[in-house]
Amino acid sequence: MSDVGIVNVGLCTPIGLDALQTGFLLRAGFPALGESPLANAAGEAITMAFQPTVDPSLVGPERLVTLAARAFEEVARPIAPYRPSEPPPGRGAAARQDARPSHRSRARLCEAAWP
Repeated sequence: MSDVGIVNVGLCTPIGLDALQTGFLLRAGFPALGESPLANAAGEAITMAFQPTVDPSLVGPERLVTLAARAFEEVARPIAPYRPSEPPPGRGAAARQDARPSHRSRARLCEAAWP
């Protein structure tokens, strides 16, 4: 059996435009669901989650492509190589103000958001 590892993730969700936002907001308990303008057979509002930055008139394949493109752009971004001898971004003298979380940080964040 071979080892399989996740090296990067890409998300576009109703509460975040990328994996980092989504993980933080899920962990913070940000509500993603709300009443929709649609009703069920009994006339009650259906609970749904919407991605507010996507045009609501997009449906079907066009909507799927829009959402998937954002997630794909995130997952396809180059990632910095893992160097265990260096301090993680944001710690020690080598910390930079503009340091982005590594792929390992993103994976841990996603694991924490979905126990």
